[in-house]
Amino acid sequence: MFDDLLSALERLNKLLEQAVIKAQAVYGSKAATDPYRGLRIDRDQVKQLLDRQPGIPLFAVDAEKTESDQTNNTPLNWLKQTFGLSEFDLDVMLIALAPEIDLSYEGLYAYLQDDVTRRRPSIDLALNLLCPSAEAKLLQRVHFAPDAPLIKHGLLHLIPEPHQVKPPILSYYLKLDDQVIHSLLKQKILEPRLESWCQLIDSPAVEDKLRIRDDIKHILPKLVKHAQNTSQSLHLYFYGLHSTEKRRGIILMATQ
Repeated sequence: MFDDLLSALERLNKLLEQAVIKAQAVYGSKAATDPYRGLRIDRDQVKQLLDRQPGIPLFAVDAEKTESDQTNNTPLNWLKQTFGLSEFDLDVMLIALAPEIDLSYEGLYAYLQDDVTRRRPSIDLALNLLCPSAEAKLLQRVHFAPDAPLIKHGLLHLIPEPHQVKPPILSYYLKLDDQVIHSLLKQKILEPRLESWCQLIDSPAVEDKLRIRDDIKHILPKLVKHAQNTSQSLHLYFYGLHSTEKRRGIILMATQ
């Protein structure tokens, strides 16, 4: 049932494995055993920071070794097609999803971010993992802009560092929307904000089995398609005494 998701996480593990190897060279051998890592900076760390090329990804990995294969990953593919996501977007989602499935990823993320308190993935961590160069790291920031698909559609939330005033965007944490997590885990749960207005139907009737007037059956799919193509909200008011037919019309729209 979850072979596709587990396969994607195995791919993430390979990427993280390469990143950990590179982190050992970047941070030094003592980083993994220092319980106060990130809470203090000694002179050796200062020198490491000053010697580092500005903006360069810390763990640029071999793209060929971690090439994405989404052919069997149905939930991710559905999100990709529905919201126009790129492969980079899917990898960001996977990085954010991992701690929701296994808390051991928090320890890995803390180590890779060189700070025992930063156990959630950040924008900077995602860019360091997925970008091969400083230029690519700058260019790929566009995926976290307000009008980027992940952010615009509410799939991913950017959480600022709570102990800083107006922190840099790179430090923002990545948090998948709860409904996206439910979808990726194949959990049929209604969005809490819709509970007062909607009902989740497990197996809605298909269009050809719904007894609906021909004119309504003809126009409703067109309205839905137009709203999807123009990215406009669709507001309809179903008026009349026949609640059964109104319900069928709503089900028809939901199947589009």
